[in-house]
Amino acid sequence: MKKAEWSSTIRRTAACFSAEWKRGIRLVPSFFAAVTMIGVILVLASSVFCRTLENGQILPKIQVAMVIPDNDPLTEMASGYIEAMDSVKGLAEFSYLTEEKAMKRLESGRITCAILLPENMYASVDSGENVPVRVLFRKDSGLTEEMFRNLIVSGVKMLQTSEASIYAVAEISSEYPMRIAVGDQMNLMAAQYFSLLLRRQDLWTEKNVSAFGAAGPVTFYTGTVLLAILLLAGIGFAGLYDRADRLTVHMLKRSGIGYGWQAAARTLVMTILLWLLLLMEYLAAGRIQHAIAWNRYVLPGALLLAAAAACFAHLIYGWADSDTATLVYLLAAVLLLVIGGGLVPSAYMPKMLRGISSYLPATNWQLLLQGMIGNSIAAENGTRTAVTAGVMWGLGTAGIMRHEK
Repeated sequence: MKKAEWSSTIRRTAACFSAEWKRGIRLVPSFFAAVTMIGVILVLASSVFCRTLENGQILPKIQVAMVIPDNDPLTEMASGYIEAMDSVKGLAEFSYLTEEKAMKRLESGRITCAILLPENMYASVDSGENVPVRVLFRKDSGLTEEMFRNLIVSGVKMLQTSEASIYAVAEISSEYPMRIAVGDQMNLMAAQYFSLLLRRQDLWTEKNVSAFGAAGPVTFYTGTVLLAILLLAGIGFAGLYDRADRLTVHMLKRSGIGYGWQAAARTLVMTILLWLLLLMEYLAAGRIQHAIAWNRYVLPGALLLAAAAACFAHLIYGWADSDTATLVYLLAAVLLLVIGGGLVPSAYMPKMLRGISSYLPATNWQLLLQGMIGNSIAAENGTRTAVTAGVMWGLGTAGIMRHEK
């Protein structure tokens, strides 16, 4: 009897999958039409985006207030020199205010940073007193603020090194006779050191810090395009959840195949189609960008990602009304891509959106795609993708059951 029940279950499951597969095959033309439309839209959007990047500045400049004491031309000259440096001009715009105005604007958020220079700063440094400079930042610092903060820290360290060398020469000259005066020696050392400071790229090994992380912009945006096509291709699956096709659903239900088995078969059909699509995308990307090579992570990674995208479509279509399902899915997919850091790195987003994006599945899917391209998928990314896919599938099945009651 148990063997007969098991055989009956297998037959019902095969019949369920066969029915869903036939429905899925009927949707293949509309599925690939949606993929073609999405590809054209993405190419046009990428062209506009690249032109914007070419003509604009990604990182907004921060507003910095300089507070310089009156009648201190040397300090004012030094601050003007710093302001004119290329590495500073690309990040900040300077204004010269009194201390009272600077503090008020910092509290109100009109400026991001206030630099308060002490009186006779240049003379103090030259004499060895080292009067501290106060640098104040707002609490909600972003990427640009952090980069400017690092520039300040780097400049302080350079100045400390310069002072240490100058004071060392002064101390040695006090013990041993020199041909030139101590003051001239210190000025000579300062001039020599600042000439090296202007060529600081010759003193350190270059290290690139990117908002794209370790992936780099090519890998990041390749993964973005692959993920965008994969998600937006789900528009073609709206027909699988058409409420008008209730006859097939109820016939399968009367034959003993519940909504859960039907949902599993439907999700499997979408997974297979999306898996084939993602593999074709990856091969096409490899033809365009030779750095993208086939590796042992492509097949399992693409299958896991296709299953996650199918579960996402199952979640949206399971709860949306059939009349507005396509529009709801499109809006949900676009929001998931944008807020999840798929189109623009999360480092460029406002602080609130950065906090939200870390919890969205698209962020982890992007990392999974980057791992496929980079031949290294972290186990943590695979586990998170599988768990979120299971949760979305369960919620989508609950939505279907709710509609069918």
